[in-house]
Amino acid sequence: MTAANPGAVARSRPELVELLRSDIEAAGKITFARFMEQALTHPQYGYYTAGDAEPGFEGDFLTAPETHPVFGAVLARQLAECWERLDRPTPFVVREHGAGSGSLALTILAGLREERPDALAAIRYELGDVNDRRVAAGLSRATEAGFGDHVAAAGHDPIIGVILANELLDALPVHRLVVGNQEIREAFVCWRDGWFAEESGPVSDVRLMDPLIDLPLMAGQRLE
Repeated sequence: MTAANPGAVARSRPELVELLRSDIEAAGKITFARFMEQALTHPQYGYYTAGDAEPGFEGDFLTAPETHPVFGAVLARQLAECWERLDRPTPFVVREHGAGSGSLALTILAGLREERPDALAAIRYELGDVNDRRVAAGLSRATEAGFGDHVAAAGHDPIIGVILANELLDALPVHRLVVGNQEIREAFVCWRDGWFAEESGPVSDVRLMDPLIDLPLMAGQRLE
């Protein structure tokens, strides 16, 4: 992140920029995790929640479920095996986080219908996403495909089944740490020269250091 340039400003969402700038000016700086969280999932202006981000060949990004149903078919076989290993519970809940458009859910359910209808009969497939509109659209698509009795919006209760996520962890907010010669510092986001910039400072939460205790770190390394 450096000083503003016309291209960066043109591609930005002004309302989100103003919100982040206000947060930064109020606190002096914010963690990269906070910056990332707001940029991706702010209820009104976030990339994943404002309605702009759409997967697919014509969209911003493409994941395996949108390219070919074989990905879901392979996972369907694995889920059927999990169901067997858990002594065939009913319901057998598959809770997908970051379900998006529901493409993975549809291909998994179709694979079970084709090869393991006995497992399908026990399945309750729960779709979860930060964008409620996508969840509703995914449930509608599943119902139109004949899976209405097997799908629901994801809840928070304990389940017997499988937690599933595809390309989700890389979209979760992260803190950024920088290894120096004498200490580890955190990379924060500040506002400088009319745009976002990076500023280092003491680590915001000492718990961020716990996973690093046994790692052979070198000066100059950047960690997330």
